[in-house]
Amino acid sequence: MNRFENYRKSCPVCLNKVNFSLIETVKMSIPEEYRLPQEYNIVRCNKCGFVYADTSATKEDYDYYYSNFNSY
Repeated sequence: MNRFENYRKSCPVCLNKVNFSLIETVKMSIPEEYRLPQEYNIVRCNKCGFVYADTSATKEDYDYYYSNFNSY
């Protein structure tokens, strides 16, 4: 089993889909109604060096969270 097979997104800069380094897995306790994942990976693209959050959450998931649960 490849430890990177759970990656869902390609690099947003160079679109690399296969060559990453795992930096850290962020684990959180989040209420179900937020519709956000309990964990995600911070990865580095080994092709261009860009570092980003590799999460299963979509733009719609974050829109829902910010519209319904986030306050300033």
